[in-house]
Amino acid sequence: MLWSNVERRINAVARLLEHAEATEVGNVAKSSYYRSAIILLCTVVEGMVYELVKKHTSSPRHVISKAIKYIEKYKISSIDRASNFNFENLFICEKLENEISIDGKGADFGKFNLHLKNHHIISESEYKTLDWVRNERNKLHLQGLNTPDTGYTKTKIEKIGKIISFLGEKIH
Repeated sequence: MLWSNVERRINAVARLLEHAEATEVGNVAKSSYYRSAIILLCTVVEGMVYELVKKHTSSPRHVISKAIKYIEKYKISSIDRASNFNFENLFICEKLENEISIDGKGADFGKFNLHLKNHHIISESEYKTLDWVRNERNKLHLQGLNTPDTGYTKTKIEKIGKIISFLGEKIH
């Protein structure tokens, strides 16, 4: 299913680029076409990263990390404390470790990228490039933007295209 979705998105990007490259299209409209194309390409990269992580983790759960959670069990009152403790909030807690699987809660593009880097599947510079893609994709979330939503160019599209090629080689 992933690959048919990738193909549909690539075809949609091709149509967007056709519109962007039309001679009568102004710069603002061109940037809008590029924005849409970039967001679609970033989701392709995210899907490919998912496949790469899946390839390098064990079936059936494809665990990528462990999350540690502490559950308060007992607050130690001042009466219970030895005289040398000066803590106001001292507790006895239970430590729980939950596995985060590729399709589970807490799994996301950023964690997938870290998994690939930490397991030496990609280099530090490749990690930075994938994190750049993740940040470009996150511009979809308008509430998180601190600057004007501009700067969408054909150069960025070409950069993401190279990343897609790189990931394709890693997956196959």
